[in-house]
Amino acid sequence: VQIFVVHGFIAEHGMEQNVRDSRISMLYEGTTGVQALDLLGRKVLMTQGEALKGFTKIVHKFCQANEANEAVKEFVAPLAQLNKEWGDLTM
Repeated sequence: VQIFVVHGFIAEHGMEQNVRDSRISMLYEGTTGVQALDLLGRKVLMTQGEALKGFTKIVHKFCQANEANEAVKEFVAPLAQLNKEWGDLTM
């Protein structure tokens, strides 16, 4: 890409596009990781997980109330399992 000088980073095709995409992906992935750690570490668990406990209780009640509801039945079991796993992992 260096042999193309400026053209290498402004062309909209081929290898130049791949190089641009791969370089910006590194920035996006790093930022997303930092934000995820901040969300979980500071905001979700800052009150010893009270907000998360409240949310998981709401989801648990929803799953119990709708386990026989045919319209959402296929989603309730996986949601209940993920809700339990989330609680087990974070509390």
